[in-house]
Amino acid sequence: MSTMPCPSCAMVTINGLSCHETGCPDAWRTEKRECRECGCDFIPDGLFVKTCVDCLSPPNEDEGHGNEALVDRHLNILNGDA
Repeated sequence: MSTMPCPSCAMVTINGLSCHETGCPDAWRTEKRECRECGCDFIPDGLFVKTCVDCLSPPNEDEGHGNEALVDRHLNILNGDA
């Protein structure tokens, strides 16, 4: 059995099994989070990112401004119309 070291941390061996003793520091890369602005699930681009990309980017001029445009955009994404 071959093992592949983790490039982000110091791994330990417990009972002959390589593992992260306190958790992998890169686990956030595949973790789905809930956007604090709109509530949709997203995979973050950074460790401390708590808002999805759609909420961070300004709405297009033809979509209008304000919360209605943001809600419409997310409903289109959820319905697969984006």
